[in-house]
Amino acid sequence: MNRFKMDPNLKWMIKINSLMVNPIQFDRLNKDDKCKLDQDKYVLQKIIRSHITGIIVMLLVYGLILGFIDFKSLPIMYDIIVLIFMATGLLQSIVYFYNVLFESQDYDIYKTLPVKESYIVIAKIISVALASCSVVAPILVVSIASAIRNGRGLMSILGVLDFILIFMVTMFLGAGISTLIGGFNIRKKWRNLFMNLVNMVNIIINVGFVLSMQYMFRDSLMKMMSSRASVYGPISRLMMSNLWHILALVAVALLLIIIYKPLMRKLLKSIKNYNIIVGDKGTNKERTTKDTKGKKHVNNRSASILPVLVKYNVSKLSDSSIIMQNLFSVFLPLILVSSSFISVLRDLNFDPSDLRANLVLGLMISVGIGLVASCIPSNIFSIVVSIDREDYDYLKILPLSRKKYFSSKFLAGIIMQLPLICVILGLIEWYVGIRLSIIPICIISLILVVLPIYGSWMLYDIEYRSDKWQNITELNTRLDSVSRFLLIFLVFIVFFGLVMLTHTFYKYISYGILFTVWSIILGLLYGFFFMKYRGLRKRLNI
Repeated sequence: MNRFKMDPNLKWMIKINSLMVNPIQFDRLNKDDKCKLDQDKYVLQKIIRSHITGIIVMLLVYGLILGFIDFKSLPIMYDIIVLIFMATGLLQSIVYFYNVLFESQDYDIYKTLPVKESYIVIAKIISVALASCSVVAPILVVSIASAIRNGRGLMSILGVLDFILIFMVTMFLGAGISTLIGGFNIRKKWRNLFMNLVNMVNIIINVGFVLSMQYMFRDSLMKMMSSRASVYGPISRLMMSNLWHILALVAVALLLIIIYKPLMRKLLKSIKNYNIIVGDKGTNKERTTKDTKGKKHVNNRSASILPVLVKYNVSKLSDSSIIMQNLFSVFLPLILVSSSFISVLRDLNFDPSDLRANLVLGLMISVGIGLVASCIPSNIFSIVVSIDREDYDYLKILPLSRKKYFSSKFLAGIIMQLPLICVILGLIEWYVGIRLSIIPICIISLILVVLPIYGSWMLYDIEYRSDKWQNITELNTRLDSVSRFLLIFLVFIVFFGLVMLTHTFYKYISYGILFTVWSIILGLLYGFFFMKYRGLRKRLNI
């Protein structure tokens, strides 16, 4: 049995890399007093438990959602779903591989261990695979469900092999692409910009998938009723025959075996050759210059301190990476959900002259837009405190109140994000025919909805503040990928539930019912914020 025992050095390296996959999440867990006593035991246990929980949750959620699709009548749905989750897993793995291969800068530590060099890469791949498995896990449900729907009996076990090989292909591609990024002979800020784009595309895929779910079952039913011939994709066509299915699995497995050793050599070479100094000089110099200017602004006592702090924080939030990733990831879902409002109003035969209908639909749109815009995990308020890095401690010693400091952060976030959201709301309501006199009321409603949610995100950033980040992507991944996906999923479930209720009952909603429902929503949002604020205020003295 001893020959099957894992090398203790390899096991230790996997543990260390599991911590480095998401350094910000590790930093957050490490603040726990219990974890500080035994980091190796408690922090790692929490991370592994988080991965396992994520896999179980994803299997249960998507088992209930995707397991009922008739893959026999619409086999191409299998190809589409596999492609979506494979792309999501690939994009997530690129970020994780970049962290463990290059940002960790730990090659010199491993050289002192009596292990093969290949173990360094193997440990990193295993740690990323553990972290990424939950994102790709729904493919397992879809593969088995598709096989059962097509009546393959015992051959449904091939669905498990499908998942394993698809997951391995995803990991190999992620490792290869992250190696190319790390090898770019360019300034580090451009590599960071590329990583920001990767994270942004990941958000687009998640939001797009959730939005497509509202149409999937209806469209599937209509196609099954109207079409006699099944529509196949390249993967589902191969799976029609068990023989071709097995041959395809063997071919992919052989290809992975052939690629394995060259990929290991390439990864190891990239780790050795990665020169962290290249690009850092310019980036650090640029950041130091910006921080110095910011400190000078803050130290300027000739003006009221609050406006100066707001101006300082707006300049921090005006960074191109933040605008590209955090603002775009908020505005894109708003553009996507606008189609839902338009389709609902078409079905309702909306009468613009009806004041009650204007208020009902206008407030519904404002609440829906507010929830979507403020609950996206990568909004500005989720990073507004952490972007100060070490300046946070510097500003703490200045003669200014904590209330003014955090108020300036909140106001800066409002200035950067809220006006554009209000403009988008106004344009949507104008386009669908809401009265111009009602639109200002709806904008006020939007502001009242988003303020407590923005405040809750800021409290989250205060509680889990970090100054050990290299790019904005790391701050946005403090919330693990499963939690982010489920949060987006929950928000859109609530959003579409609100749309459907309005679609069904809007003719019966009186002014009294409308005001009551609107007040309950605001009461819940503000109640949650103040409850969180009181708890955090006692612990962190804010």
